[in-house]
Amino acid sequence: MHPPPPYMTPPLDECYVEKLPDEIILDIIVSATEPYKRDSYNNTSRRGHSVSRLAFQEVLSHVCGRWRALALGMPSLWRHFDFLEGPPFDRSREWLRRSKDTPIDVVINCTKVWVAENERILPLCYSLGKIDPPDVGQIRDLILPHVSRWKSFTFYADHPREWRPTLIALVNAGAAPKLESLFVSLALDWDLPADSYAGYVPFSGQAPQLRRLELETGNIDWERCTFLLGSGLERLSLHYHAENSRPSFPNFVRVLQSSCNLHTLELRHSGPSGNEESWPWDMVELPSVTRLVVGRMEASYLTGLMRRLIFPKLEELEIECIMDECTFLVDVLCDVVPLHSLVGLHIRGVITTDECTVERFWMAVQNLETLHISEVAPQFEDVFYEILKRPNSFPRLHTFNTCIFDAVSLARPRKGRNP
Repeated sequence: MHPPPPYMTPPLDECYVEKLPDEIILDIIVSATEPYKRDSYNNTSRRGHSVSRLAFQEVLSHVCGRWRALALGMPSLWRHFDFLEGPPFDRSREWLRRSKDTPIDVVINCTKVWVAENERILPLCYSLGKIDPPDVGQIRDLILPHVSRWKSFTFYADHPREWRPTLIALVNAGAAPKLESLFVSLALDWDLPADSYAGYVPFSGQAPQLRRLELETGNIDWERCTFLLGSGLERLSLHYHAENSRPSFPNFVRVLQSSCNLHTLELRHSGPSGNEESWPWDMVELPSVTRLVVGRMEASYLTGLMRRLIFPKLEELEIECIMDECTFLVDVLCDVVPLHSLVGLHIRGVITTDECTVERFWMAVQNLETLHISEVAPQFEDVFYEILKRPNSFPRLHTFNTCIFDAVSLARPRKGRNP
């Protein structure tokens, strides 16, 4: 018998995988499952029919008897729930049983998918990562008894008839002692009555481990949600809130000051209710915040807010105005924000005709490492271009995205600069 060619693997009488210890196989399973934990359960065929397929965890549990025993014995493999298999949700019921007492991640996305041609809802909600709104009631009945195990809860909805029953159910669900992340996104409709976005007190006011709170149009009762005080909040994101659904300035400040670990604050068309004239002049220092995002605001509102909040350790700033005159705002930023410590800056929609103010701003952010600018006044382009020509300007800048330069004009100043 001739020996096998050198490029062929010699035949083996045994499988070395079977000799691997359980710990290594478990590491393989966990590493392989991680990229697929948010994988949907269905695909759509070319004819538009929903085609069921196994989740990756289930594929691994079908390799052999040993792998199945190991997979079923690891509850953390079965802790992600998005209910995309559709009713009667037998798969989710089985995963709840397999997850045992492990903290679980829950995602409910019942936003509609519309066809532009005839404006009818698609019948393939589940194959497109959506849940059919009429089925949300079944999901609530299935998942609410496990609220004490929730580690994260994410909820998307389009209309009060879809989100109101769920929010009311959260009020009466009981305490969520393990909840770390709460994300609620409700479609903003200015034609709805004001009480459609009324605030709630979820989880009977008990979520002591909450670390991340993101509300997109969704609202809570800021006065009565005392669990936010001293909860260790690390990220607070508020997006697209009407005036009557925003926290009062005292409640807003109270939450910020009690969150000693807060590192990210995001406000997009949101923030405290009222305006600069109605807010007290007390300065609020937030030493733990390193990333600030403020967007879709009028310059006057943002100016008043920045004059009252102090960020001594700010490293990343993202600011977007509604194409408004911002000379005074830029002056305020130069005065109260430690721009010299910024390593990342994203600026959009800022308009000012005062070149001295613009130069003062660019000279203050010389330590930037990443920069993104778009839809700004021509003065921002011209002054930045001139400063960029100077030797040793922006010495740490390595990433630059812009919508105002063409490639030729951007390359010219680079020729005279040190690499």
